[in-house]
Amino acid sequence: MKPSPQNNNNGNGRLRLSARRRWLLRLMAHVGRPLGLEELMRVVRVLEQQREKPMYAFVDLPGQGSFSFVLEYDVQVLANRGLVREQDGMFVVSERETIVRHLPFPSGMDRLAAAIEEGVLAVDNVRPESRSIEAESRQPTLFSVGYEKRSLDEFLALLLSEGVEVLVDVRKNPLSRKFGFSKRRLKEACARAGIAYRHEPALGIPSEERKNLDGPDDYRELFDRYEKTILPRQLPLVEALAGALAEKRQRLALMCMERRHEACHRSRLISKVQALAGQSVTLKKL
Repeated sequence: MKPSPQNNNNGNGRLRLSARRRWLLRLMAHVGRPLGLEELMRVVRVLEQQREKPMYAFVDLPGQGSFSFVLEYDVQVLANRGLVREQDGMFVVSERETIVRHLPFPSGMDRLAAAIEEGVLAVDNVRPESRSIEAESRQPTLFSVGYEKRSLDEFLALLLSEGVEVLVDVRKNPLSRKFGFSKRRLKEACARAGIAYRHEPALGIPSEERKNLDGPDDYRELFDRYEKTILPRQLPLVEALAGALAEKRQRLALMCMERRHEACHRSRLISKVQALAGQSVTLKKL
């Protein structure tokens, strides 16, 4: 049995939800009618465009338009906790009057009402600006990217804006407590975004070697060992990556957790790939 809204209270009438999910729940409650996921995406996007610090980012999926994987997940969480009911693909807040009484009127609802009147919630009017690179102008490029301090939607939007065709995950263990960055969900999201996903665990560093690291010197020694012991044993994989760039002329991104290129073992891997691929391949740090 799904939990009821009362079971989600912390004892003082306040719902145990993140600020983002509380905002989404009160928005759905104050709209006051069932919403399909696509319409809810459009409603949230209109409101988020007015916020200085949006809670949700959106990615322009091929053939689908503006989409937020994080928002989709939040709706699922609210439904699993009994705060939202789903019927025939439509979502409605459970015990709406109780939710409205406990959660304040969300800011921006007046702009939403005006947007509905003006018809700006039509699909074509809420698509984000596409900065993707035209296929004919693409050059073989090697990207270095980390997901630290990025949501799944921000991460995918960044890859699409740069015309990335293949994402190579070089984590030894592709698990993350951050939504969207464990292997299965990340692979599914990449497929929906039209990006090929590959996991190459042999190019990662075992967890036991990452223990007791304290400061830049320890990391430098770790990366030195990686370069001297692991990379030589994985030369065929490194050569395959270089070939994808030099011969297939792909736009390929190597990813790990760390956002800063130099703070991750992928910096050493990328140097080796670059050396094998030749000078015609550009490196871009995202």
